[in-house]
Amino acid sequence: MEENQNIPEPENTEETTATVDQPTEKKIKLPEVTIESLQYLHTAAKWAQFLSIMGFISVGILCLVGIVLGIVLSITDKMASFPFPVPAGLLGFIYIIIAFVYFFPALYLYRFSTSTTRALVLKDTPSLTDAINNLKKIFKFIGIATIVAISLYILIIIGAVVFGSYIATHGGLNQ
Repeated sequence: MEENQNIPEPENTEETTATVDQPTEKKIKLPEVTIESLQYLHTAAKWAQFLSIMGFISVGILCLVGIVLGIVLSITDKMASFPFPVPAGLLGFIYIIIAFVYFFPALYLYRFSTSTTRALVLKDTPSLTDAINNLKKIFKFIGIATIVAISLYILIIIGAVVFGSYIATHGGLNQ
């Protein structure tokens, strides 16, 4: 735990129980944030910063590849004896769309990292709330992306089965 020595010690280390007033006048006990929890958050923030920077670099590379691929395929499509099966710029455009989608998780990770670090250094509760909000956004984004991917896989499988049964019943593609 040598890496966690940069986290400031809290001013008041006495054990307290936090409560929140509910509309029914019941009080609930909130979880306590310990020094160990803060150290884990500090470590998570460092890794989030590293992963977000790698994400931004990946987005830049994807955009660059998309642009170069679009230009190269446009030039070679005009010079080739047989045309490319899809429009030449489409593949480059797909790379740029993927980069655009990949940008958001990298941005949320970066915001989580900076807000967590700010919250720990300044002992700032609104920054910690912002950090956790960005963490929520990351998980929500990944959850929606997973649902979309599973849906696409199901559609691809259904399409493959339909295509395969068509081929089987009609004796091949040439007929």
